[in-house]
Amino acid sequence: MKGLEHVLAPIQINGLEIKNRVVRTAHGTNLGGGDLSDDLIAYHAARARGGVGLSMLEASGVHPSGPMTLNAWDDAIVPRYEALMRAVRPHGMRVFSQLNHLGSELGAVGERPWSASELTSASGQPTHAMSVGEIQGMVRAFADTARRALEGGLDGVEVHCAHGYLIQQFLSPHTNRREDDYGGHFENRMRFYLEVLRAVRDAIGPAVPLGTRVGPHNRADGLNVEEHREIVERVLREGLIDYLNVSHGSHQNPHKIIGAMHEPTGYELAHSAPLTKLTQLPTIVTGRFRTLAEADRAIADGIADMVGMTRAHIAEPEIVRKTISGRSAEIRPCIGCNQGCVGGLAMGRLGCTVNVAAGHELRLGEELLQRAAAPKRVLVIGGGPAGMEAARVAALRGHRVTLAEAEDALGGTLRIARRAPHHAGIGDIADWLAREIARLGVEVRLGC
Repeated sequence: MKGLEHVLAPIQINGLEIKNRVVRTAHGTNLGGGDLSDDLIAYHAARARGGVGLSMLEASGVHPSGPMTLNAWDDAIVPRYEALMRAVRPHGMRVFSQLNHLGSELGAVGERPWSASELTSASGQPTHAMSVGEIQGMVRAFADTARRALEGGLDGVEVHCAHGYLIQQFLSPHTNRREDDYGGHFENRMRFYLEVLRAVRDAIGPAVPLGTRVGPHNRADGLNVEEHREIVERVLREGLIDYLNVSHGSHQNPHKIIGAMHEPTGYELAHSAPLTKLTQLPTIVTGRFRTLAEADRAIADGIADMVGMTRAHIAEPEIVRKTISGRSAEIRPCIGCNQGCVGGLAMGRLGCTVNVAAGHELRLGEELLQRAAAPKRVLVIGGGPAGMEAARVAALRGHRVTLAEAEDALGGTLRIARRAPHHAGIGDIADWLAREIARLGVEVRLGC
């Protein structure tokens, strides 16, 4: 497609063809409370239908000492993987499993979180310094979890070494104060990470894509770009990985992991580019990309080979399909408010402020809307975002809709909110809703 030649081009990772360069990076949802539930499968299937090339499942907990929103330390996960792949395979989306342990971030109920050393975690909990035996058991747990992903039919595996989690806790001299073979100088602090990568590679074999996610912290006391150059170069010398995924931030600056609406497109690239340039392997970057045109520019500029568009696809599962079919104006925008995705997860499960169906596809998916058997005339009073959404859905069902708004413009209180410093993007959803109701033939009466 003209102007999108880079992002829509296929790419191979260790011989596995991926149909385009659009990636959904791993992100927690808690749609299954630790399990790969039917809701979680439907959530991924909707994005597969929408045209995504590659999706990373939310980080899978590899060991009971580090529970996550998806846990994969038991063979019971295998048939659920198989169910997932039956749902997404017909649409051509590739699926990788991201393997992780949060370390000091979260422990099993009633137990101290595990980490490289005894310290006080960011949440104020004292941590448990892992014994050598526990370290070796954790290495096996990463490998066993990778094996389960393959048995369930997934296409590849990614080892998470970013955001200040367990592997980075071993890498950082600020959190690793060990005096044995896993602490001290750089090579010792790298030991756990390299042992995990070697064990995972042994478990999945040479032909299966294996990647890793890394991420500079951009903090005075963190693993920053300079430290990550040494880390990535050491990993590359091992010849174990097939692609590199670069993120940003840590638990000490989580607002940099998932940038809000004040962050510009590509805000992470200044920290990512020095690392992606270290290798000729396929690379992935992220940083609040919302359109295929934005992703295409990053690839054309040589910064990366693939681009993460995760929250964009929470808001609008069909970005790729709508763009290819010439319907870019119909793409529902992510406004970067982080209230439904990040905030929703903190409250229990993922949602989306602008897409009520996110995580509820089996009940609220737009494809479930049916045309009314007897269309009616519908009057919607109020042209804020709620009124416009009500009018839009009524029109999609075939009703003749009139929307009455007392002011001289649509948007409601978002017209005020978008004028606040750094909050202009919150009004994008009002603009989209206004375009959609016009496209669907809703009669709008202003000053009424």
